[in-house]
Amino acid sequence: MNKKSFGLVKGRHDIPNVDAFIFDDAITDVTDIDGMMLVVADKLKDVNDVDVFVTGLSVALVSVINFCTLHNIKLTLHHFNRDTGGWFAQPVFSDVHKDDLIGAGIISG
Repeated sequence: MNKKSFGLVKGRHDIPNVDAFIFDDAITDVTDIDGMMLVVADKLKDVNDVDVFVTGLSVALVSVINFCTLHNIKLTLHHFNRDTGGWFAQPVFSDVHKDDLIGAGIISG
């Protein structure tokens, strides 16, 4: 399994222990959804399990979620908790999680 961790957009927030970002450059055209998807595809081409530290810009985040869902890549998002100063994880469910969700009784088989 090839697992990697990324911050979403470089320069938006300081993320301890994260030095790789999906978007290394500022996104100048938030309507360029195809262009964003190409960037995501390049960064995640050899990954099947990814942690993404969310740094804002929802259109960029949706591009990551869409790509991972389409390519059955296990995706866990990490969000900043202002109260604790730490990060908390939120898995994004897809077919990768289906058996676990059925086993836990969250969805039916």
